[in-house]
Amino acid sequence: MDSIYELTKRSLAICQDRVTVQRNKVHYRNLVLTDFDLVGEIDLLKKTIAELIIVTATKYPIIAQELQEHLSNYKRSGDGIIHHSALIATLNWPS
Repeated sequence: MDSIYELTKRSLAICQDRVTVQRNKVHYRNLVLTDFDLVGEIDLLKKTIAELIIVTATKYPIIAQELQEHLSNYKRSGDGIIHHSALIATLNWPS
């Protein structure tokens, strides 16, 4: 099994390099609404984050809990952008 550092580094690289945020404009009557979708290797990211949660659960339970919360709410559309940003912030701490 990989170390916490290696899994964190790999997860962060996937978040930043292999998953992108796609902005969509939705026209509704006289309004233009904005919708965001996550595009890329999301399944790989979820798998890597799940491994990281297992490794960090004993030594850093609060970080593991944060990662689990954002991973369980991670979606390709809707409010997935919020959880994507939160994952990046959690993975960057304390850098």
